[in-house]
Amino acid sequence: MEQFVYDINDAKSFDYVQNVRVRIQMWEYSKEYSTSVGGNVPGFGIFECAIGNIVDEIIRDEVIVSLHNAAGERLLVDLNEEGKPEEAFMQMVVAVEITGIERKHAKE
Repeated sequence: MEQFVYDINDAKSFDYVQNVRVRIQMWEYSKEYSTSVGGNVPGFGIFECAIGNIVDEIIRDEVIVSLHNAAGERLLVDLNEEGKPEEAFMQMVVAVEITGIERKHAKE
């Protein structure tokens, strides 16, 4: 894993975005998502925002996610099966990681 400097002051700045990777898994089937979150959201709060962003994107397109295993076999999961897609997604989350932080705009 590549290491980066996590500056809490940058994380709380509206000039920066944090890049987050979220991994979901069911049995041996998994999928990774990446998203960016900006604003005054340091620490654990960034994970909740990242998951919310990903779920919003999935729901906007469709509520079925496609997971794959090491052999390339696919498992389709209907997140809306019980009418609560965000809850269904969160139950499959096995890892959330801040992978970087970067300035949104060049300093003027």
